[in-house]
Amino acid sequence: MLTQEFILYIYSAFLTGVGDSVELYVTLGSTAEFNCPYKETTDAVIWRGPQQLSTYAVNNKINKNVPNSRRIKIDGNFAAGEYILKLLNFTKDDEGTYQCDTINNDKALKFKIEALIAEIPNLIDGKSEYLFYAKLKETINISFTVRSFETPMIKWVLPAGGNPGYGQINQINKTMFQAIFTLTAENAYQFGSYGLRIRNDAGDVFIKIHLLSSDVRIVKTDIHCNMWSSVNLTCQTTSDIALTFENIWVHTYNDVLIGKQAGQIKGNFSVLSLPFCVYQNTGNYSCKWFNSTEEYTARATVYVRSRPVCAEKKVQHVGDGLLLEVKFYSDPAPGLVFWYYKDNIITSVDKYQRHLKLATVQLTIQTKIVTTNGFVAILIIKNFTESDIAVYKCAIKNSLDVIDVHFTTKMITEAMLERNRTDIHQMTGKYINLVDPISN
Repeated sequence: MLTQEFILYIYSAFLTGVGDSVELYVTLGSTAEFNCPYKETTDAVIWRGPQQLSTYAVNNKINKNVPNSRRIKIDGNFAAGEYILKLLNFTKDDEGTYQCDTINNDKALKFKIEALIAEIPNLIDGKSEYLFYAKLKETINISFTVRSFETPMIKWVLPAGGNPGYGQINQINKTMFQAIFTLTAENAYQFGSYGLRIRNDAGDVFIKIHLLSSDVRIVKTDIHCNMWSSVNLTCQTTSDIALTFENIWVHTYNDVLIGKQAGQIKGNFSVLSLPFCVYQNTGNYSCKWFNSTEEYTARATVYVRSRPVCAEKKVQHVGDGLLLEVKFYSDPAPGLVFWYYKDNIITSVDKYQRHLKLATVQLTIQTKIVTTNGFVAILIIKNFTESDIAVYKCAIKNSLDVIDVHFTTKMITEAMLERNRTDIHQMTGKYINLVDPISN
């Protein structure tokens, strides 16, 4: 017997609705199949589609003048008057109204299909993490609204050991659903992080749920500071726990353990001081009270605004050109990026190409490698010759400060000696979708 989950993965598109108009949800890159209900008619069957119901095919004859004609196929039992329109490699531009029409015994007939992209589930509040506090053995209710073209399936993953109890999906309207669940920590070790995977036939989305003990609370859970300023993290617990439990603060950055540090105990409070905010202080801080059998945790998140940080730089000879690249982290986002040749700002577009885009970068924090979101600045020097060997500089500025990243003549010369034969145009193709092209 096929389960609902298995059936959902068999189909890449399916029809909903009845009558003279239906909706067809199609996953990106799949083949959309449009079935016409009219067969054995007295006149030809005409398929039309975006834009403006252009003629796609007459019976099995495809209109070669429509832009996507190479992706159009007509299948079916032609002898029986069956003409099925298939559109290969469905894209966002293919969304719209499709129609088959014909005449049968002097009666005009038409059937419309609204083709839409079948998108992965989308949480209405846009969050990917949720934080809940509860007492031991207290059941909490979790509820969130999901947009999905079909009823989503939700599965608990990465459990911390608690009891994911009652759960159901309620349909609000055709594409909106409410997910309702309960969660209970039966013992102190079941406080922690849980995961939920929300899936439909187009894909899935993962969310984290942090269940923390209400016996331990962070006074302020989201803390923002500028570089060199000071900040205190304060964690409060009950008097009984403060007297008999040990305390430690655990610093993580994108799930990488950075370090542990004891807080200063003041009654039933634990205070962790960050005297000089730097980007290395960014991340989550878990305040833990523990003994040999129990543990209670609360968490705060620190966001540090600092100067840009260079994560990596490289230079490479590519074909007849040279590519200089700087990966960097910046919060706030960079406002200006300039490139210099021999201390002169580069403005020429004939000799140089400059790009700025989002990138994944790696930072070293207390010997730990942390992967996070950042940026990459790129300079491509065309037709590079020995006369172009010099010191190059990339100046990156945000609202707090500016940094200079230098490329020495030794680095440039070594890149020339490598003589990588990759065509320069193949490399520039990687940077077509720019987040923020730098103007001259």
